[in-house]
Amino acid sequence: MFKKVTIFMTIVAIVFLIACSPNESDNYKNEKSTEKHDASQSIEDILEAEPGTFAGDQYDIDQIKKELEKHDKMDPEEAYGLMLSLVAEDYRPFKKAFDEFDTEHKLSDQPDIATGLDFVPEKLNVAILLDASGSMAAQVPGGVKMDLAKDAVHHFASNLPKEATVSLRVYGHKGSNSRKDKAISCDSNEVIYEANTYDDDRFQQSLDSVKPTGWTPLAAAIQSARNDLSANSQNARNLVYVVSDGEETCGGDPVKEAKKLNQSDIQAMVNIIGFDVDDKGQKELKQVAEAGAGVYETVNTEEELQEFMEREREKIEEAWEDWKNENYGSTAQQKSDKYSNLADLESEFYNIFSQEESRLHRLEMIMDDMGLIGGDNNKVDDLIQSRGEKLDIYISDYSDKLEEAIEEDDKKTERKIEEKSQRD
Repeated sequence: MFKKVTIFMTIVAIVFLIACSPNESDNYKNEKSTEKHDASQSIEDILEAEPGTFAGDQYDIDQIKKELEKHDKMDPEEAYGLMLSLVAEDYRPFKKAFDEFDTEHKLSDQPDIATGLDFVPEKLNVAILLDASGSMAAQVPGGVKMDLAKDAVHHFASNLPKEATVSLRVYGHKGSNSRKDKAISCDSNEVIYEANTYDDDRFQQSLDSVKPTGWTPLAAAIQSARNDLSANSQNARNLVYVVSDGEETCGGDPVKEAKKLNQSDIQAMVNIIGFDVDDKGQKELKQVAEAGAGVYETVNTEEELQEFMEREREKIEEAWEDWKNENYGSTAQQKSDKYSNLADLESEFYNIFSQEESRLHRLEMIMDDMGLIGGDNNKVDDLIQSRGEKLDIYISDYSDKLEEAIEEDDKKTERKIEEKSQRD
């Protein structure tokens, strides 16, 4: 008899354990599901937490109720943690979007003064090559060719954009144009104003030192211009202006050198101003300009030379003015777009936030009706409200911070436009 009772009690114990085990398992699951969602969450925790099982498009009130039926009565903090594990929204994409929000305004750093290049440069480099061969001492209407060329070059260089670099190279300025001095003269090719921003006194002194004497090593001068431009050539517009009154007389190939310079990594454009040049000289100089992807202009008088150099200067000035207007418009549009994008992001955040808050309150009522919340129900309301306040303060403060950054960068960009477009 005792043996039968023992067996019976053992069976009852096993049945009891089996009956209890699902609830214990559910309680374990409940602990696991709420461990990352509790009343102590900071705003950082909220923004980094994984979403609830039924967040966003996964929301299904019938499935949620079935899930709730697995749970027993719990205190307000536990109830709140369970609610978050079910319907808390995913704020990680919003945090990423706010952290990576671009408040910087972009500029095209320099106007496209010349055509044919596939990038927008940051700097303008101008190399001026001045022919100092003996024929530049000849008279033309208005005065001596060399004096007139110096005046035109000086006026041109002095009115370049403030940030532009300019260099001045002379060639054929040593020896004489006699046969005995040809070797000396053809080897004379040097920079007398090294690439730098314009300084009127130093540039004028450099010009004053030039005397027309020898032959015309044009090819060597164009080849050497690469050195004048290379130091500042990265992401730059490189322009060469040659002022000459005749063709190559030192056996070089200026067409080849112009093409080589234009097709090099600095992609310099070679422009030729033919000053009182005969037909044969004009033909060669035109070929040099074409090879260098530049322009050729024949001038015969002081007035024509000044007019051409002024047109070139105005072309650069107009390009800067167009750049300035274009970038003011672009900056205003970028600012408007940034504010619009920020407003859209805020709106989407508040929509998700409001949706979550509504679902939490509904879930609270369902759990209350099911008798799952023990203690003071107002505690759950307080916890929901506290979460909402943290999110509201976060989005408000972060939006203000981004708006300030947009405004600050807008002002900085406008100052940059003014600085880059200023000319003496």
